[in-house]
Amino acid sequence: MKDIDLLFISGKTAGHISDGYLTDMGLDIVGELLEPDEYRALCETLSRPLTDAELIAERQNILRDFYQHAHLADDLKAVCDNAKKNEFPIFNRGYSSFPLDRKLTEYVKIININLEVPLKLLSLLKYKEFKSAELRKLHDALNVTEKLAEIRDQINTMMRWLLGRNLSLLVEYGSAFKFRSASVYSEGRNSKRGKAGIKAGILNLRKPASDEVFYGNDHIAELQVGSITEAAIQNFCSMLSSLNAHILKFCRKLSDQLLFYIAALKIINFLELNGVKTVFPKIGTGGGIHALGLYDFGLMFQRKSCKNVVPNDFTDESDDFYLVSGANQGGKTTFLKSIGTAQLFAQAGLPVTAAQYRCPVFKNFVSHFPRDEDGDLNYGKLAEELSRFRRLIPMMADNALVLLNESFATTTEREGCEIACDVLKALSPAKPIILFVTHNYQLLKSRKKLSEELEGGIGLRSLTVSEGKTAADRTYKIREGEPQEEIHAVEFLRSIKVMG
Repeated sequence: MKDIDLLFISGKTAGHISDGYLTDMGLDIVGELLEPDEYRALCETLSRPLTDAELIAERQNILRDFYQHAHLADDLKAVCDNAKKNEFPIFNRGYSSFPLDRKLTEYVKIININLEVPLKLLSLLKYKEFKSAELRKLHDALNVTEKLAEIRDQINTMMRWLLGRNLSLLVEYGSAFKFRSASVYSEGRNSKRGKAGIKAGILNLRKPASDEVFYGNDHIAELQVGSITEAAIQNFCSMLSSLNAHILKFCRKLSDQLLFYIAALKIINFLELNGVKTVFPKIGTGGGIHALGLYDFGLMFQRKSCKNVVPNDFTDESDDFYLVSGANQGGKTTFLKSIGTAQLFAQAGLPVTAAQYRCPVFKNFVSHFPRDEDGDLNYGKLAEELSRFRRLIPMMADNALVLLNESFATTTEREGCEIACDVLKALSPAKPIILFVTHNYQLLKSRKKLSEELEGGIGLRSLTVSEGKTAADRTYKIREGEPQEEIHAVEFLRSIKVMG
């Protein structure tokens, strides 16, 4: 069976996420829905986002097919998991009296069971229409019924020959009794001339010619038969072991890949059950991110509903950095997570919680969210922030989506502004997409001047929480607009309980 790759992850086709990205996006909550192995497979796949639009589209098609054919992914995995139990037993080779016949019999018994695996998998795929080219390829790779029957017959015939000790010694002499050759051919204990034999200790599937004559004494043949038969059984068992290992490797790989799709289907079914609509994104169609009616996946998953959850729109048609500001608890971080999760899901071949979603592909996904202070007191909060940020810069400079949440807020507003300005100017030549949630009003106020200092035609745009009827209202809508100094001041004072 040829290897089938349903995930397409390789060094050339996969990007990376920064440490803690999944937790920053709030995706660890999905572990409540999934089995541990399913959650592991989901996280491992999300951690290697695809960067090839065609492969992403193919993964979408595979997921559509598994959704269309309910339980197919689970049934395929069940067959693979049952096959994985059929390991060859480990026999102790330390005893000279070990019965090789028993080893051979056990190996053949197990291989006969595992040779049924392709047929069982094929039966699950038959008579189904697939959009996915990879699932059609899997069907064709398993459609080898005649070859499997031939292999099974050859294996069972060879076992009978070896257990029957169908061997005799043929010695040929030249003139003056000079030794010319010696061969061992199949003769059989209770049969006429053998149908197959062993020559020089190697399986030789040919019948001796009719004019070949046997020479030598019987006791010489008897001495040779034991050692050659033992070598033949060992060689044959080794061949069976390789065949079984190939089948088990195929099953393990397919089973592990199916875990991702099983996890994805559980997520889709959960969202549908709770009235949350999803859409498969359009990938690599040109331009930047375009999202309409985008919800934060983690928030809806937590609430088990999209009721009272406000969607947002976002369109990035130019190479710009975005500063996101507004009132505390106004939805800024939720907006940040909604973009970060949707883009990651898009490049994993998953549907996103939006009415529309169109996007390019990114090689790297980077989040820089607040962390707890260093428990060993080796660093203060600012030092920890800067140290972590420095490690992330190579990823940010390589076709990245960068999500900054209150970065550099652990120092004074002036120093935080200076650090942020230096960072944005340094990253501008690489042109990542940066969404930066900040309360640093000095930075927000210097936006236009800073835009003139950025390279590569990068602009600096301001997104803010839409105002309600009063400063305390929460619309949770993020719109392009000027930052609001009054709201920041009021919220800051409330946060330190100076005001009632």
